[in-house]
Amino acid sequence: MEWLFSSVRRGGLLGFLVLLVMSSAPTTAVTSPIDGSDPPAVTRRLIHRFDFEDIQKADWSHVFEQAHGLPPQDRFFTANVDDLRRSDGDWSLRIDILGGSVSYRTRPEVVLPASVDSRFHFAGDVRTTGLDNAAARLEVRLVDGDLLDRSHEAGMSDAVESATVERFVSEPVRTAGDWTNLVVDVDTSSPECRAVGEDLRFVVAMQVVQPGFDEKSAGGRPAGRTPRIEDVSGTVWFDGLAIWQLPWIDFGTVADAGIVRLPAPVDLRIAIDDPIDPVPSVTLEIHDLDDTLVDRRSIRALSSGRPVVASVRPDRPGWYRAKILVEGGGGAATERTLNFLVLPEKRERRRNGTPRLGYAMSDWRVADLPRIADVLDELNPGIVEFSIWPAGNDGIGSTDAIASLKSTLSRQRSNYREPVLAIERIHGGLAEAARIAPTEVRAAVLGDDSLVRDSLESWFDRFGTIVDRWRIPGTVRSAGEPVALRELMQVLIADPVLSVDRTPGGWAPTWADEPYVLATEDLSAAAMTGLFSDADGVSGSIRIAPPPVAWRPRDRVDAMARRLLAAWRGGAGQLILPWNANRGPDPAMLAWTGLAPAIAGRRFGGVVPTNSTAHCWIATDGRTAEFVVWSDRLDETEVVRLPVGVDRVELVDLGGVVRPVMATGGMLDLEVGSTPIRVRGISRLAADLVAGLHFERSGVDLAAGPGTVELIVENPRDVAMEGRLAIEAPRGWSIEPREPRIRAAAGESARIPIEIRWATPPVPGEIRIPVRFAIESEERIGVDVDLPLRIRNDVLEIRTDWALTTSAVDGRQGVVVSAEVINHGVRPLDLQLEAVAWHTGRERRPISSLAPGERAVRRFHFKRSLERLAGTDIRVVITEIGGPLGVTTLIPVSGGSRVLDTALVGE
Repeated sequence: MEWLFSSVRRGGLLGFLVLLVMSSAPTTAVTSPIDGSDPPAVTRRLIHRFDFEDIQKADWSHVFEQAHGLPPQDRFFTANVDDLRRSDGDWSLRIDILGGSVSYRTRPEVVLPASVDSRFHFAGDVRTTGLDNAAARLEVRLVDGDLLDRSHEAGMSDAVESATVERFVSEPVRTAGDWTNLVVDVDTSSPECRAVGEDLRFVVAMQVVQPGFDEKSAGGRPAGRTPRIEDVSGTVWFDGLAIWQLPWIDFGTVADAGIVRLPAPVDLRIAIDDPIDPVPSVTLEIHDLDDTLVDRRSIRALSSGRPVVASVRPDRPGWYRAKILVEGGGGAATERTLNFLVLPEKRERRRNGTPRLGYAMSDWRVADLPRIADVLDELNPGIVEFSIWPAGNDGIGSTDAIASLKSTLSRQRSNYREPVLAIERIHGGLAEAARIAPTEVRAAVLGDDSLVRDSLESWFDRFGTIVDRWRIPGTVRSAGEPVALRELMQVLIADPVLSVDRTPGGWAPTWADEPYVLATEDLSAAAMTGLFSDADGVSGSIRIAPPPVAWRPRDRVDAMARRLLAAWRGGAGQLILPWNANRGPDPAMLAWTGLAPAIAGRRFGGVVPTNSTAHCWIATDGRTAEFVVWSDRLDETEVVRLPVGVDRVELVDLGGVVRPVMATGGMLDLEVGSTPIRVRGISRLAADLVAGLHFERSGVDLAAGPGTVELIVENPRDVAMEGRLAIEAPRGWSIEPREPRIRAAAGESARIPIEIRWATPPVPGEIRIPVRFAIESEERIGVDVDLPLRIRNDVLEIRTDWALTTSAVDGRQGVVVSAEVINHGVRPLDLQLEAVAWHTGRERRPISSLAPGERAVRRFHFKRSLERLAGTDIRVVITEIGGPLGVTTLIPVSGGSRVLDTALVGE
């Protein structure tokens, strides 16, 4: 059964995509080779076969006839059975053309019933010779049988055309003498088919189509005056034509776009049409974000195509994946999956400030707009973007969607959401008339074509009081400003804002009101942070594509959350997620819905110092603040200590689950993993103080030796503050003063000189200094924080390594340490190198007059086995003889190192 469904998808993908378009638009299926391409017969049921083995009527005119309005048979083509060229059996049907097109379709007397809510194949083999311009194909029409009969009785010239409900065609082919299998996928689940009901019928046709056939059959006039060349000779063979009913599964959510808010259940719609097994075995499974099975049950669903509804009630909000396994007449199990998003029962109030978080919908249809508007009311974003001309709306006029879209955008505006319209493609009909591609928007807005300009003017006129922000694609540097478009916007739009696309780090035109950054799926959070830092932040909008679908759902959520936070910290005014409501919720939406209550309308307020592999960022709006905390460790957790400043806070995960926790002395010990957690209800004063407490950025320079560094205390509040700090010195250090008092006026900073001394030079990098502060301002507060202090080493570059060795004298195992020192300073240095191994000993090596730019290597030999030193650090301390410079480096020792040549030991 799975083999069959893969063949269905492969044979007719376009057929399913165009089902919802106008009934007159044909559906195209792809061709496949005839050797073993058909699905196993056990998985499908034969409805009707045309095998051409009955030769009583050699031209088969008792079954087929030429469609009305086409060149008549015998004068422009002949149809006869042929026993010399066939793909199946003893005979095929040969059509010799003499000019014009052929649509040899079933006569009214041939009644072929079609069941509603089913899937069918019309398949057959075709062979052509002598065709240069014409091509062969198959056609299936679904007709209203009652209307067809009444049309024939009334004597209508083309009763089939008037009774047609849906039309599907295969790809037209020319095979040059080879047999090729054509497959037409037919779906009878459209509303038009359901309206017909039991009177639905098939009308099938073998066609030889000349250039322009579909335009003529649709009653249109060929565009332009380009002459068409038609074939006046050629032969086409058809054989093995058959209509098959296929197994079919419909699996979806009853809720719009698969988004449900608790306590409502998640209703899943399951419909199965199995032509072999009347009662297939159906199993439903529900998996969470980590693919943990949370529910499994058997579903009784008859193979009649009638849907059943299974209600599931997840214990907690979040993203889930539902899967059904169907074991029917085909033997092999068939699997279908869908995603749904469960929102928490309690809605959090959305702040209307900057930044705004929202969604961009580039693919929508007019009929879907009311449903999309309902879903947006549930998600409640701050900004909503629609494309003005999706490809799916090319079947209607360029302005026919305005009324429905205007109603939808007005609904967004009334709910305090900013609507945006993107001019990222032009209506297909307008593009054809303007002789440009639909995606050549820049050419359209820069050109003088009156059709495109009139259409844009109509949109601006109708939406000018609703939509201020409009987006157009970016361009190369040489393109000019769209002056005409600007003039229209100034006249017809109340407060126009023109956004122009650009890639991260790419060029943005100076005339754009704001950039619109398009972050692709492969742009990581680290790369995004680097780009925004180089560009001094990113103003305007950024659309962040979800990570690759091949990633685990949990990894996609974590990566999306980091990218969103990086863009937020970079200063983006609008943060937008591309979303297709017809495909269900992507796991990346969980990052959006989970972080929006924390960062929407809030600015980045600073960083709380934590563990080296953890992050805690502050989101604040001037009245309240939250922490957003996560770890860089994959599939692991770690404990961080956070200064919350209160006794009780709430932890909120991305799904919206709220967990109250108690703090001790204003400090919270929190276990975090790779997925961000919100800490809600913290003291804003504590957050402001932590964000404004830091050592001076330059830190301590090891070349200058021990000295003084300033501790800066910023007071962002409107009230003066005073208090005391307690600084804990690291081991081997002394700090004065240990408990300085601080006073800072409202909105000002206090700078406290701190004198630092050490017995042994520290390791370059970042060291954490524990600081306890007790402050009185609007309230009395006391919390602990580990402040990072930068230890700089700009003069000496040190490269170290270690290796095992065996003594050539006594065969004892040992460890050799190598230290290379490079002088990047401006004066010669006399240095002393001392290597210390745990419980082993120490060795010293001098370096005399190391000039700037020179390097020197010293080695140390420790006569101890690897088992004795494994898991320890060998410390190499470098001090300047008679000078202030000092630096320490650590060499971790582990098992499995390479063995060093014993010749080096004697150095």
